[in-house]
Amino acid sequence: MKNIVTIISVLFLMLVVLSAKSQSVTYNNEQLNALRSASIEQKTRMLTDTMCKYLHLTNSQVKQVYTLNLTTVQTTHEIMKNDDSKLSKYFAIKSHDEERDESLKVILTNSQFVLYQTIKERIIKEIKDRRNARE
Repeated sequence: MKNIVTIISVLFLMLVVLSAKSQSVTYNNEQLNALRSASIEQKTRMLTDTMCKYLHLTNSQVKQVYTLNLTTVQTTHEIMKNDDSKLSKYFAIKSHDEERDESLKVILTNSQFVLYQTIKERIIKEIKDRRNARE
């Protein structure tokens, strides 16, 4: 459960702490704790603002991305609150993440989506590397 929460938190934090040109993800416990204690609206705004900054979203895209991010944060929050197993939560979040990516493909330009995917893949790799290093 703790790993799932950390992965979700880091994914929401991804663009907040990651420069598009950086080689690795850098975040600290203070940033993660601030994110965990943020409201749904605060998380949505942080994610949207950072995506706007690094993906150079247009005004129209900002509105669409905010709406999508709000749905994502709310859905993730509901999934994490329920009493399902860790595996069930993982698959529910993974499924929603895939749906989110499909929606982003429509909203973002090809180059913006490629950059988004690149950043996301780096973060997932870093999370896995850190988890493996602890084991």
